[in-house]
Amino acid sequence: MRVRSPLLISVSLTASLLIHAAAGASEVVLITPEEASLPPAAETSLGDRGLTRGPGVVQIIPAADDKVPPPLPLRIGLTPRNGVPIDTSSVRITYLKRPNVDLTGRIKPFITGEGIQIDRARVPSGVHVLRIDLKDARGRAGAALVRLAAE
Repeated sequence: MRVRSPLLISVSLTASLLIHAAAGASEVVLITPEEASLPPAAETSLGDRGLTRGPGVVQIIPAADDKVPPPLPLRIGLTPRNGVPIDTSSVRITYLKRPNVDLTGRIKPFITGEGIQIDRARVPSGVHVLRIDLKDARGRAGAALVRLAAE
């Protein structure tokens, strides 16, 4: 059984970033001003959940408390558990607003089995909460919230 630590994932994503940098920086409009102006979602937590054997999500860059000027780098680690790989086709990203905004199509090209990596993500100023849902190859589910704070 092989377990990957967040540090190992961070090192892998950093190496991948260097490869992407050589090929040219990627940029994507992650959240539009119109979407940011929607009312906040009624619920912005995962609630009281039990332990899961499903995959995990680690916010790497920017840290949840960091205010970053856009376009911001976005690195999210996807951590498999018990040696079971991530099913990248199951990854769903939702901007928690009323109504919720599905960002999956915008981010899909940047998803790998190790994580989500966008060199330059355009977001309006403010705090944005994203929910990431995913499954592993055995169908075990995981979910996490990612908080982006843009200057």
